[in-house]
Amino acid sequence: MLLGFSDGIDSAAAVTAIAIDAFGPEEISAVSLPSALTLADGTSVPLAEAKAVKLGIRFSENLILSPVSALSEALGLTIAAPEGRWSDRTCRPASADCC
Repeated sequence: MLLGFSDGIDSAAAVTAIAIDAFGPEEISAVSLPSALTLADGTSVPLAEAKAVKLGIRFSENLILSPVSALSEALGLTIAAPEGRWSDRTCRPASADCC
């Protein structure tokens, strides 16, 4: 079973725990899809990987920088984390007159 995975305690963590109980850790693969914002904080991917190791499940990381960038450009959005803080992430139009 392939599950999206992060470093947080969220619905993905709950689903992972249920999947491990149902199928066993050897049947679970976790994938992290970090963006530029996630990579900027420097801790999300290592923490997610450490959590996967502790749970005994496989872990992989697939960067989504190009798809996020292409989507942002196509939609005219700027995705930014003010002051480099992930908790303050925002997604806003690139210019006030775009909408």
